[in-house]
Amino acid sequence: MTRVTIFLELLLAFCLMSLPASAQAPKTGDTKTVTGCLSQGAKAGHFRIAADDGNTYGLRSSSVKLADHVGHTVTITGTVAERKPSPNSGDMNSNGEQQGHDRMQHVLLDVSQLTVVSDSCKK
Repeated sequence: MTRVTIFLELLLAFCLMSLPASAQAPKTGDTKTVTGCLSQGAKAGHFRIAADDGNTYGLRSSSVKLADHVGHTVTITGTVAERKPSPNSGDMNSNGEQQGHDRMQHVLLDVSQLTVVSDSCKK
């Protein structure tokens, strides 16, 4: 190998190791803070947030009245209650992590705190 090739491989390895922890899939029990548009879910009492990072999370709470903030841009903090692969997203490995190029996850958060950012969602 040439020195340039070795240098480029080392640079790539360094860049991959430097990815922020937020780029990794959250694990059950992790605390997560998300900002985005709060909306009603498919069923009564179910809610979701379309986060500014492009992900969508399912939400539930016994202490925060999520229904009062549907249609608002909010920042929520919660604990990951459930994490499972979305349909057709590949197989789980032995560590319970998603394999394959499509790592979309269904993540359900137990919301413990909510702050209103705006009374409406950006369109």
